[in-house]
Amino acid sequence: MGMTQALNNRATEKGSAKQILFDLQVEQHHHDENYHREIARLSLHQRLNHMALHFCKYVGKVAAAETIEASMPVFVDTLVIALSTANILNIELYDALDGGDHDYAGLPVFGRALAHKLGTSIEGQAELINAMAIPAGKIAAACEKIDHLEDVAYRSEIKGGVACLAAISLALLSTNGADPADAVRSRLTSVKTRLKLHGWI
Repeated sequence: MGMTQALNNRATEKGSAKQILFDLQVEQHHHDENYHREIARLSLHQRLNHMALHFCKYVGKVAAAETIEASMPVFVDTLVIALSTANILNIELYDALDGGDHDYAGLPVFGRALAHKLGTSIEGQAELINAMAIPAGKIAAACEKIDHLEDVAYRSEIKGGVACLAAISLALLSTNGADPADAVRSRLTSVKTRLKLHGWI
């Protein structure tokens, strides 16, 4: 595919869920490089371990919340870390979510489609905690097995876990009236302002 055709495709897909998620990954990459240098400079394995800790932390936060609605900021953070982990793995998150060839018109539409697929697994607090804990545990287990040089498909385990957690986050944000892209960008902006060099880099 030539550069002109690629640019034309990008313009056509600008409002699609696939393109929006890809744009978010690009923005997440630049954010991590500029605002989380202490993590971006770690080895790939160390970075994956760090992301695994984030995911497990979020499961605990959802378990401690009084309602699912109160956990919405946690799902924004989970989506942010899913984007970052997808970049570490060098994959497109949309492909990992098995969006297929269907062109969803924006992330809220895609998120509601994911919610339909997830069904009752995210409708109650106990069900939601279980739905999050299983993939988070698989990601942590894969990272731990790398330390032991065990003969396991750690990459596919992490990719699958990230896709599950991203799907849950997109589904819950979208069905609770949020645009996941706007929520992610707002969250990243709040983090940026903590850095003394913000506005200069």
